[in-house]
Amino acid sequence: MKRIYLLIALVALLGVNNQTQAQNLDLEIYHRTISDTMRFGGPTGHIIRWGFINKGSMALNAATDTLLLSTAYSSGGSNRRRLSLPTAGIPTGDTVYFSDTVFFSSAPGSNPFNWCDTVRAYRNGSLMAETDTTNNVICKTIPFKSQVSVENVVADNSFNLFPNPATSKLTINFSLLNSVNDAKISIRNLVGQTVLEQPLSDNSKGKKQVDLNISKLNAGIYVAELEVNGQKTVAKFSVMK
Repeated sequence: MKRIYLLIALVALLGVNNQTQAQNLDLEIYHRTISDTMRFGGPTGHIIRWGFINKGSMALNAATDTLLLSTAYSSGGSNRRRLSLPTAGIPTGDTVYFSDTVFFSSAPGSNPFNWCDTVRAYRNGSLMAETDTTNNVICKTIPFKSQVSVENVVADNSFNLFPNPATSKLTINFSLLNSVNDAKISIRNLVGQTVLEQPLSDNSKGKKQVDLNISKLNAGIYVAELEVNGQKTVAKFSVMK
């Protein structure tokens, strides 16, 4: 009887401990890719990639949960966007990424600009409590530079590419208003990695056409970047297989 009594007491103690182990949520946001310099003017743009880490013990579910991202720039009249989670949600310890391409017609009123992004989690439309909200916001001081130097050497609206979507070959057209010292075309994925790069063989004034072999690229969204004398202009395209 004594042994049975001790076993029952141990089971009861374990049950109490399990009941007190409440799950908690703790999201952390960070910028996976954001440059130290943002350019504006003309067809320029920049890719920003956000990472959201689930540091708590509660998993986020794609069927019930969403993320509300408040960004530093205006998009469609609002800087608050609701992001649907991937099918797997965000399990404990995992990270999900969201990418966006931003374009500016002019620099912000203050330059450098204090770029801050904030994320909060919602379940069935209601704000979820978190154990630590200090890591729900991230800020970075971004200096803005005009793209005038590129516009002086690349004819306005001349930078275009086709076909889009592409499969195995991408053709890029643009026109140089003046001869340049250095020019190249790079293809980057949404993580910001360079997957293809080709220097411009002819840096003289005039119309240019560059054909790129993209047959080895996986299906997805990419950005073609023309860099002239250290300044850049970009255009987004997709690859289909």
